[in-house]
Amino acid sequence: MAFDLSIIIPTCNRGELLGRLLASLKDGLQCAAEIIVVDGASTDNTSRILDRARDEFTSRLKIIREETRGGFVRAANIGFRAASGRNMIWLNDDSRPLPGSIDQAVIQIDEAEPSVGFLAMFHRVRTTRNVAYEVRHEGIDYRLCHVRGTLYANFPIGRRETFERLGFFDEGFYFYGADPDLSLKAWSAGLTVEPAWGVMLDHDEHADARREEDSSRAQADNQRLFSKWDLPARNPFYNDFDPANPCTLRKGNSAPSSEERRISISFLISTHNRRQTIAHTLENLQEVQRSSGIPCETILIDNASTDGTAEMIAEGFPSVCVLPQKKNRGPCSKNAGLPLARGEFVVFLDDDSHPTPESLGNMIRHFRADSSLGAVVFDAILPDGSRECSAYPSVFIGCGVGFRREALIEAGGLPEDFFMQAEEYDLSLRLLDRGWRIERFLDLRVLHRKSPTARIPTRTARLDVRNNLLVLARNLPGQWVWPFAWDWMRRYRWIAQSKGLRYRIGFWVGLIQGSIRALQMSRRKPISDDAFEQFSMINQIHRWMERSVAAAGHRRILLLDVGKNILPFQLAAEAYGIRIVAIADPRLARQGRKYRGIPVILDSEARRLKFDAAVIANVSPVHVALRRELWRSFDGRPVLDVFQSEESLAVAA
Repeated sequence: MAFDLSIIIPTCNRGELLGRLLASLKDGLQCAAEIIVVDGASTDNTSRILDRARDEFTSRLKIIREETRGGFVRAANIGFRAASGRNMIWLNDDSRPLPGSIDQAVIQIDEAEPSVGFLAMFHRVRTTRNVAYEVRHEGIDYRLCHVRGTLYANFPIGRRETFERLGFFDEGFYFYGADPDLSLKAWSAGLTVEPAWGVMLDHDEHADARREEDSSRAQADNQRLFSKWDLPARNPFYNDFDPANPCTLRKGNSAPSSEERRISISFLISTHNRRQTIAHTLENLQEVQRSSGIPCETILIDNASTDGTAEMIAEGFPSVCVLPQKKNRGPCSKNAGLPLARGEFVVFLDDDSHPTPESLGNMIRHFRADSSLGAVVFDAILPDGSRECSAYPSVFIGCGVGFRREALIEAGGLPEDFFMQAEEYDLSLRLLDRGWRIERFLDLRVLHRKSPTARIPTRTARLDVRNNLLVLARNLPGQWVWPFAWDWMRRYRWIAQSKGLRYRIGFWVGLIQGSIRALQMSRRKPISDDAFEQFSMINQIHRWMERSVAAAGHRRILLLDVGKNILPFQLAAEAYGIRIVAIADPRLARQGRKYRGIPVILDSEARRLKFDAAVIANVSPVHVALRRELWRSFDGRPVLDVFQSEESLAVAA
């Protein structure tokens, strides 16, 4: 049976109220509707009432029981994901729609413009503050509310694809704040929230132990809401709602046109004096958009080019939005395009990279399948067929990364003071700290031409060193700043020594500049322990070393590569009494060079040593795969890496 509507009802230990709501739905629905009740491990008479309702509603009633109650938001999301109706709505168990209201809501959402995200049902609410609209029915006032001037959906009805597109409720909330947050996500995606005129419900706001328990979390939920959307903490007006301009996110601008609202992906690209390179990229992007069929826009930040870039784009690519800058602000200038980006998702590209057509649809599917996903990292393919990626799996690369727009806004964009180098690290850590996940997908591909560039070696080395120091000083928990800084700076010094005088000069200048700025830093805001673990993998590597190396009886190991994250491998080996005989790194090996007392040698020297297993001390997925296959091709001893599955470990052993 095809349902016009799925009604989601989270409940817990409020059997009598639930029974009243179900009775009102049984007698007051004409449309084809399914009812999904998510029971949060009730211990009262809820089960008995649901069993009786099953006999009345038959196949239209679906009951999902949680083993333990996880809160209203999680329960609602469970119901949303199980729904099959073309429209969806959620109801509290202490609410009762007026007769005919649900049917009228279905008619209105079916007739609404595609740009309408949700229709809000009027309901009885005691407050008279922050009221956006009000109607009077049979002597009772029914109201719609707003948050800091932005209309939000009270018991919203919306198309199922809208709920899916927005990722349902943010499970960072427990109860309060979830519905205004969902509405703000709709506004941010270019959709509107409109009143459902004539659609009303009674809402008892029944006071009991469960509501009191939920209310204890109200302050935390509201703090998260205001922090996430950077809303004003205090409302100086009794009512600051403006129906002609209702959205806080618009910063005083009028709502976008229907044409603007349909954009799914915004490409942000920065360039400087590379006219032919960016022309080639824009030609490829046009073909990608035609092939994918997905509505996209391209915003180009022109960093004060003097080679005719702006004129070329105006003539050859009139649909591209060009934002001219007064000076060269580097790749971090992409921030300038974010306020204008209308897409639900934002993709950062280099001026010499572009995605494959199928990657756009795959990216959207990944985001919609996981509401905690803040950024997706593309698999970057170079002209010779090789691949590139970050030194850390939870850090994106600038030539191909997609963001959920709200995550990018919440994290604050790229660090403007970096210009270039390590800006990906700083933004990635802020995303992780705010609870967003970053994941690399192999079905997302970006072709990176690595066009010849005018990068200045001294400047590149200087900014690389300076900005990496600032990343550590700003973001890492205090006890880890110095160990990681010592490791990273030693590695950058070795790299500079292998590249010549200009890089060595850049290293020392960057070290001095970064140290001075770190010491002058008045306030630090370290990321959470959970975010740091996702980034550094210290505990994960420690557990892996115990399970895969120590438990296998390997007492002498060879490390492969002085990777940027080598420290956790060295600490874990030390903890389990495993001796590291040497580190094989053909790029950084040098006579007499040591890492924490361990010789750094060539692969050819390492193969002659006695050891039980080779362990790849690198967490860059591309480089791990290359080193693993290389060493397995010429050495019969086990080659282990932290990304291997249990089955792979058994085979390797």
